[in-house]
This record gives sequence, C-alpha cells and structure tokens, in this order.
Amino acid sequence: MISADHVRAKRRGAELTITQLKPKDRDEMILYAAQVIRLFKAGLHKRREELESQLDDMIVPSYLTRVAEGLKKMIFDRCSFGGSEELDVLALRAKVFALASQTRAELAEGEPFDRDQVLVRAAEELGVNVMHIDDDLFSDLKGAQRLKDFTAIEPQTLMSEYELAQEQAVLIRATELWVKVQCSDPAEYRYLFRQLKFRRLLCEITPSVPAEDGYEIHISGPHSIFKSSTKYGLQLALLLPALRRCRRWRLRAQVQWGKDKSLLDFRAEGARERPPEAEPQDLPEELSRLMRQLKKSKSQWRARRSSKIIHVPERGAICVPDLIFSHEEHSRRVYLELLGYWSREAVWRRVEWAEDIKERVIFAVSSRLRVSEEVLPEELPSALLVYKGAIVVSALVKLLDELVSAELLEDEPEPAYDADDADDADDAELAVETGASEGLDEELEDEAEAELSVSEDMSFSEDMSVSEELGDGPSAEPRIEVEPAHEEELIKASLSGVGLSEVGGQISLEDEHPRDQPSLFGDLEED
Repeated sequence: MISADHVRAKRRGAELTITQLKPKDRDEMILYAAQVIRLFKAGLHKRREELESQLDDMIVPSYLTRVAEGLKKMIFDRCSFGGSEELDVLALRAKVFALASQTRAELAEGEPFDRDQVLVRAAEELGVNVMHIDDDLFSDLKGAQRLKDFTAIEPQTLMSEYELAQEQAVLIRATELWVKVQCSDPAEYRYLFRQLKFRRLLCEITPSVPAEDGYEIHISGPHSIFKSSTKYGLQLALLLPALRRCRRWRLRAQVQWGKDKSLLDFRAEGARERPPEAEPQDLPEELSRLMRQLKKSKSQWRARRSSKIIHVPERGAICVPDLIFSHEEHSRRVYLELLGYWSREAVWRRVEWAEDIKERVIFAVSSRLRVSEEVLPEELPSALLVYKGAIVVSALVKLLDELVSAELLEDEPEPAYDADDADDADDAELAVETGASEGLDEELEDEAEAELSVSEDMSFSEDMSVSEELGDGPSAEPRIEVEPAHEEELIKASLSGVGLSEVGGQISLEDEHPRDQPSLFGDLEED
C-alpha cells in the first residue's frame, strides 16, 4: 500500500482527480520498473542500505518522481529483510564492545588499536566463525539487514498495481462512498457482498430501479467513525479489487485530502474486459471459530456459509446473511448476519427492517454497541443476539431453538432441505429479482396448473358425504361430493400433498407423499 505522497492527485475546485500518465511516460516508468526488478532479483543477501543506494543512482524525470517512489515502495513491500538467525546480535555486540574497551585500556601509549584482534577474540569466546561477526555485528538495524527473499513480478503488472494503489490511497481518507455496480450473474453479486461482509464495512445495499441496473451501495468511510479509522480505512481500500471484478461499476467518494483535510469529491469508474477467475473467500475469524465450536458441540444444529440474498422490498434494501443453520431432525432453517464495525444507528435500521423480513434471521451484535436483545418483539421471525468478545455456542443454540419452537407445533412440517440445490435455488431467486432470467414465472405457472388439474374431475354436494355409485363390478371408483363452501380448502389440501380417503363414511385427509419428500410449492417457498 502506498501513501498519499506517492499519488499524482490534482484539485479542481471541490473535486480530486488522479492525473493519468501519458502513454509515453507510462512506457518509460515500465522500463524503470523492469530495472528495479532486475536489481532486486540479483540483490539477494545484499544490505538494504546498499540496495537503496543503487536505486538512488537511477535517474527519472522530476515530474515522475512520485511514480518512481511509489514503484520503489511497492517493490520493497515484496521483499523480506532480516538479520542473522544463528547469532544473538545484541549479545554479540555487547561482547565485542566489552573486549574493545578492555583492549583499548591495556594498550601502551602510542600503541595502535587492532580491530581484527578484538573480533578474533570475540569469535573464540562465543565459538562462532570470525568471518560472520563483522557482517552480523549490526544486522538488527534496518539499513544493515540483508535481503532474504523477493517475490518477482512483471513490470507491466507492477505498473497496473500502482495505478490501483493510487485509488486505494485516496479511499483510505474517505468519509463516505456511493457505489453502483452491475454484474453478469448472481454469483458475482454474492462475491461482492461477501467481501463487504468480510471487510466488516458499514454499508447499506439497495436494488437499483429498474432491477436490471444492479445495486447501489452506500458505505461509511473510516473518517466517519470515532475510532479504528486506520484499520477500517485499509479494509475499505482492499474492497476496490472486488469492485473491479464487476461488469460495470461507478464510485463517488468524499475524502479528506491535504494538510488542511479539505473535503473533496473523488470519482472513479470502470468496466471489466473479461470474466474474472474464481477466488477463494474466507469467513471472518469469529464466524469460522463459531462453526468449529458448533460442530464439536452435541447440538443437532449445523452451520454452513449462506448464499442467500434476502430482499426487503418494503424498505428498498437487502440483507446478506453470513451463515445458515439447519437441524438434523427437521427442515427449519435460520440465517445469521454478523454486524461487524457497525454503528448503533446502522443496527437500529436493521431492527426496523426485521418487521418486513419473512425469513428467520439472527442479527449478532457486539455488546459494545449497547443494544438490548429485547428491542425485537418475540412474535417476529428475527432476533438479536448480543455477544461480548465472541459468540457463545450455547446461547446461539438456545436462540435457534426458540425461533423454530413455535412452528414445530404446527401440523404440517416444512419440506426437507436439500443442501445440494441451495445455490441453484438462490441463483434462480436472485435472477428473477434482478431481471437476469426470463421465463421462470411461466414455468412455475405451468407446474401450478398441472397440480390444479388434479381437482378438476371432482364434483361436490351439500352434505359432505361420500356416496359410492353402483357399477358393474367391485372395481367401481367412489365419487366424492363436497359442498362449494369447502371447495377452496380441499384444493389447497390437494396441492400440499394431502389426499382423500373414505373412513367410516366420512371424509378424512391423508398424506399422499412420504414425509421425507418435499412438495413442489414447499420447495419454492423455502428457497
């Protein structure tokens, strides 16, 4: 990461812009980068001060000094320097200085001081090679440390990373950001939203109008919160590569720039030229630790990473859970969203959204935000889990059981959850909401009409009795007659997998599907 001193920025009124290099100047700096890379490749085991001296001998135009310094900073970030691993440098230096003082005190008047003799005596007493003593005597100091390792990079790639680092150096000083993104498929949106969660950024995500235009994201910057500005600013800057993976993106930020910290507008935008490669995504450490502890516990709840994007159209917002919990004995699912560096105001907005969220969601909030778990009414499917330091598994399991206990008392269970189809179902749901998939609604209507055709052959009577028509033989089928007032109830029953049978002259409802087989509409409602 480079600093503001390495950024070629210019003020134009209330706007801050990054001065782009001319093609000729860019090519010249790529050649400079190639020279620096060759120097470090051949400079293994050289002292840092020696390498810096060789860099100073390279001449660049004065107006490109910032670029050269930025490239050097990024090269040093790819290096590993260190001192001696075999010797205790402090003990070595103390021994040499003590012997030198003793030798000097024993010298006769006019007798010269023999430095090499002191080093030989020190090597004998410490049992080390005298050739290493002179090299390692000050190896714990920064300038005397030697280059242990260097991660090579192509000059063109280094130049591209420098251009990205300039924008990151600006965003570190942001107070607020507004981002508009468009992605090619739901998986790319989920990657971006997970990066927002992983970086623990204070953000609000709302669908654009029309839905095909993607999402709008409002992110609070590091200078808008009371503390942790440096750490938070770094996380914000590291989000920029994830934005560049989107098909189109546009960014506007308010930044504090210069010695006077003037509030300026900074804008950036881009378009992806080719589909990005898949990258592994990590969970925050506390969530990874929670999943490990839950797995070791005796609870029947199990957790995995969530791929769900919950839309809250009444609020014009979305909720992106981090984890999804499923139970071994029933199909109820509960989501969990971890609120990281969130402010109290942001948490209260989540509380307001909970009134319109139909899914079972637990919002995990740090006790430092001083929010009570009782702010959410018990009748809502969502709940707050206030934790101190780390989420306690026993408290989480208790809350999970409470959220589903009322529904478990109902007669009709939810269909079994198929983890293998979760991602496909979420993709289909998000595709409909973002306009990326056409024809899905027509397919659902066709399947619904097929289910409804089951009831078209039924005729109804007023007394809810079952009369069996006399046929030519014992194979005659019974005819079911139901009064019109109960027609709607029986149609719903047939769609949910409930059939009719004759028991003692009365109509009884029986389950035609095995308990472990989900019904069509159950799957759709769940996903």
